[in-house]
Amino acid sequence: MDIKRIAKIADQLSQDQLLSNINEYVQTVDDNWNYITPKDLDEKLKEGEEFFLLDIRRPEDYQAGHIDGAINIFWLDLFKPESLKILPKDKKIVLICYVGHTASQAMTLLRMLGFDVVVLKFGMGISPSAEVPIAGWTNLDLPTVKSKSKKKTLWENGAFNTRQMINPFRAN
Repeated sequence: MDIKRIAKIADQLSQDQLLSNINEYVQTVDDNWNYITPKDLDEKLKEGEEFFLLDIRRPEDYQAGHIDGAINIFWLDLFKPESLKILPKDKKIVLICYVGHTASQAMTLLRMLGFDVVVLKFGMGISPSAEVPIAGWTNLDLPTVKSKSKKKTLWENGAFNTRQMINPFRAN
């Protein structure tokens, strides 16, 4: 067997494992989409429920104010082997960032690596950039339109079934 063929087989195995992990992740998304609200987290902490609180903001922002008990690993360092060794496999991890976007991306990758992770919805509620206010489309009074058609969406028609993903790396 030549080296190109071996590399192709190894690449396919990696893709198959990745797709398997993606499918497992999609199958296990809970009704809360792997989020916990700030109020729910606060309540659970007060009731004594234990979490591994992981703040992935910049160290200076963490130092300026963080949730009691949280440790800080900046998100760009999170997937380094020495950082992953710190994370527990036997305890739910709550990822905390500025507004929830970075934590959502990191959560997906960590879940595919086998960690039990949720995201603090809306994070600390602090924009990482002073010139970028935390407000969505409608909060900024940007225009929206109502659908004129009574046609069902692709989702409503069943065109998207996240429970049966196909392998995009192979001809099916």
